[in-house]
Amino acid sequence: ADIGAWLRFDLVGADTNSVELDLAISYVSIESAEQNLAALGQRSFDETRAAAAAAWQTELSRIRTLGGDPQQRTLFYSALYRSFLAPTTFTDSSGAYRGFDDQVHQAEGFTYYSDFSLWDTYRTVHPLFNLIQRDRSADMMESLTRMAAQGGDLPKWPLGIGYTGGMVGTPADIVLADAYLEDITDFDVDTAYAAAYLHATEPRPNAGRAGIVGYRERGWVSTDDASSSASRTLEFAHADYALGRWAAALGKPDDAALFGASAGNWANLWSPELGFLIGRHSDGSFDLAGFDPLVWASYYAEGTAHHYTFAVPHDAKGLAAIMGGDAAMVERLEAYFETSKAFLESAQYTPLEPVPYYWQSNEPSLHAAYLFTEVGAPALTQRWVAWARDRHYGLGPNGLPGNDDAGTMSAWYVWATIGLYPLPGSGGFWITAPTFERLELDLSDASAPDRKLAIVSEGSGIYVAGASFGG
Repeated sequence: ADIGAWLRFDLVGADTNSVELDLAISYVSIESAEQNLAALGQRSFDETRAAAAAAWQTELSRIRTLGGDPQQRTLFYSALYRSFLAPTTFTDSSGAYRGFDDQVHQAEGFTYYSDFSLWDTYRTVHPLFNLIQRDRSADMMESLTRMAAQGGDLPKWPLGIGYTGGMVGTPADIVLADAYLEDITDFDVDTAYAAAYLHATEPRPNAGRAGIVGYRERGWVSTDDASSSASRTLEFAHADYALGRWAAALGKPDDAALFGASAGNWANLWSPELGFLIGRHSDGSFDLAGFDPLVWASYYAEGTAHHYTFAVPHDAKGLAAIMGGDAAMVERLEAYFETSKAFLESAQYTPLEPVPYYWQSNEPSLHAAYLFTEVGAPALTQRWVAWARDRHYGLGPNGLPGNDDAGTMSAWYVWATIGLYPLPGSGGFWITAPTFERLELDLSDASAPDRKLAIVSEGSGIYVAGASFGG
């Protein structure tokens, strides 16, 4: 049945020029919506706003800063705020939620979330939650696991009460593995791992890996099997890297060997003739027809050969070796960034249009500056992270490089400001210079309620001369 409502009011002769409306919704039932409304209590608009401000103050205080100027602080806390806006709490006040089987379930001891923009958020948002929203991250992992148990498979981009086919890869595998490797274990780990294993080894009815049979047999997704085949191969390889490390941590050596080997499948796309990672047919031949490294080919998802040739964050040393060594990769990376900078400063660039070189507005590029550190040039990482941070973020209407993608771009800024950057599935971070003199991060969770990390910068500038942890 159609559901609707209307509000009629007359302010003529009234003592006030405002009308306050309390509103509650539910995906479970009308009765549950009424319970949600009752749970709001009898608070005025101003009281509700004050309570919201206090709640946000608590969450934004998970990172406390010293130093910097007012603009830097405004940029930082605005980015941190946007990083926390998704996923969506999908649990009613009673703990009820509607699952992927369209049945009503009870969330006991956790909050059920939906609306995960996983292809975006696995790179920056979820690693940030693993650091400073650890209890919430555990609830999110349990939510993904419930989706698999109730819907049949892990999702790619869960929206409301169902699957979407959003983007390529199976990023839920990476998100779950990364949480576990960051010692977030308060979710149904066995069910989650079993669902991720199915994703990675066989076709699935919902949100699986397109071309998985060929990927397992030959080592790449062919252009004959699926669109965006090169992007899928690269995403699958990163997911396998994360799964291999998760399997090892769970004491599953055979699985760890299986996924550890296929984590290197990205190299099967290397075309010696072109010097790029490109699409490949099922017969082994490369898709050279009409190749243009500046154009979105059909075997890439939202990107060019320039973007995707550097989309191997989990094996930068292997990528350098195939390019001819560390120095050769540093040279190519430098050209990648310098050309992007020149393009953005040229008269031909129109804001928000795709950039065929380093492109801060889209996910496959976000880690690229940090690859310099992997191949012996950390100063260049620091230079280009600082450039991207200052060039693409501001306080005006153009203060983000593009679609924030559920906080992904904002979380990138948070990482670039605190001087760390995650490699999902690795359990570690790359280091750059923090913007502030001192940052204090709240790493607490239920098991360690007082755990904190202080990041202290002695001196100023964008280059790190040295770093120590715990002495």
